[in-house]
Parts: sequence; C-alpha cells; structure tokens
Amino acid sequence: HLNNERKVLPSEEFSKILEAQDLIAHIKQSSTDYREQVAKECERIKEKAQEEGFTEGLNRWNEQLALLEQETETVKNEMQKIIINLAMKAAKKIVGQEIEQNPKAIVGIVSNTLKPVSQHHKITIYVHPSSIQALENHKEDLLKIMEHAKSFSIEEKDDIKLGGCVIETEAGIINAELDQQWQALEAAFQTLIKKQDS
Repeated sequence: HLNNERKVLPSEEFSKILEAQDLIAHIKQSSTDYREQVAKECERIKEKAQEEGFTEGLNRWNEQLALLEQETETVKNEMQKIIINLAMKAAKKIVGQEIEQNPKAIVGIVSNTLKPVSQHHKITIYVHPSSIQALENHKEDLLKIMEHAKSFSIEEKDDIKLGGCVIETEAGIINAELDQQWQALEAAFQTLIKKQDS
C-alpha cells in the first residue's frame, strides 16, 4: 500500500518534470558555455583593442620621429647657412685688414692670377690706385711668371677695389676682384653642402 501522505505523480507529469530538469540542466550548461564564449570573445576584443592601440601609438610615435628628423634637418641646414655667412664675413674682414696693413699682399694675389695666363703674349694688369707701387716694386718677379709676354703693363683703375685685380690678355679678361672670388668661394661652399645633403 502506498502511503497516502505522499503524492503520486502521474507518469506524464513525472516525464514532464524530468524533461524540465533536463531542459534546466541544458540551459545551465548552455548558459555556462555562452558565458565562457562571451568571456573569451571579450578577452579577444580586449587584446585586439590593446594591439590596435599599441599599433596606433607606434604609428603616432613614428610620425613624431619623422617630424623631428625633418625639423632637425631644417635646423641643420639653417645653421650651415649661418655658419658659412659668419665664416665668409670673418674671412673678408681678415683679408681686408691684411691687404690694408700689408700692401705687398696684392703681389701674391696678382701672381696667383697670372699663372693660368703665363703663356699669353700681351698682358695688362688693372689694380686699385693704392696697389700700383707695390706691383711696380715687384715687376721683375711678375715678369718671371710670364715667360712669353711681349707686352706687359700695370695700370690703375678707380673702380677696382683694394686687394683685387683684373687681368686682360689677347684671349680675354680675368676678373680677380675679391668680390668675385668671395662669390665663387661661397658658391663652392653651397655646392658642397648640397652634395652632403644628397
């Protein structure tokens, strides 16, 4: 005999309870699986975000480095121009003082300028009026440079600056005024800088 206190479930209800328990167990498992899957996905998204953030940060860093390199190059170029300008001014001042203090300095300048035209037959040297005497005093030394000269003269010209000279031959004119030489020297410096930058 069955105990009346206990309630007997019909088999259909019992079956439904078992199905419900299976369903609950299945839902719990699915829920656990889903939570794990979501947690993994969240971790993957987090890692991806960190990686993308790192990549973005690295890209920004590289951009800043490129800008810094560009700025450094610009400053370097500007400094080279300033240094060349200062060096040229200092050299001009030193040479100018030397020419003023040592009138014989023009003899060396003229001698160096004559060497490329030493084979010419007719040579006229034009200099600043204050340089005539020093060249006349060293005329014999200048003639030694010009082996083939048949005509040689030294003349003054007011428009030639102190320390410079213009040499005229049958083949043409050489302008060896200091301004011309300074410009050539400055151009050579600029060319050298451009080659270094390339």
